[in-house]
Amino acid sequence: MVSSTVLISSLLASVAVARPGRRQGSGTITCDIVLDGRVPVDTELTDFDSYATSPFNPDYIRGDEKFSETLLFPDVPNSRFDDAGFKSVEVTISDKSIFQTQKGFRRSGLQIQVWPTEVLGGRQRSVQGYDGNQFNFETGTIIGRSGNENTFKILDRQNTEVYSVPIDESEWQNFAVTLDFDKK
Repeated sequence: MVSSTVLISSLLASVAVARPGRRQGSGTITCDIVLDGRVPVDTELTDFDSYATSPFNPDYIRGDEKFSETLLFPDVPNSRFDDAGFKSVEVTISDKSIFQTQKGFRRSGLQIQVWPTEVLGGRQRSVQGYDGNQFNFETGTIIGRSGNENTFKILDRQNTEVYSVPIDESEWQNFAVTLDFDKK
């Protein structure tokens, strides 16, 4: 079974907000609030199953599983943008997650202006990107290609690298892609 872990901020397209966390980074936070997808610290997993309590759409594309069966609250330090009032959420995608075969495309419920990424690495779970987007998130190198395998990369739709940063498994790493829908 292929298993990957994606932080909810990436999967649900939440945007980094301009509130520094308890571990201040060295750069200035300059991103605007477009969508706040942070999860309050008192949220329970079962809260994601109901419209009355979920911070997200509980019926968003998934199979028969409830979100409370696919989400976890990992024991990790808060990211730069999460103060003590918020916590991380982990989504585990496995073969059980496939409920409808699709070829050549994937649906997306949100068309966002900024695609944020917050990654906390580790050897216990590998981070694997998805290859059907207008841009891709890649870790390491693709089999048969040369390159620095210890980097996170953003690739355009032709798989040309547009951004890279060395992987630091000891700290949260934050970066974002700003989309310009008006520019042709």
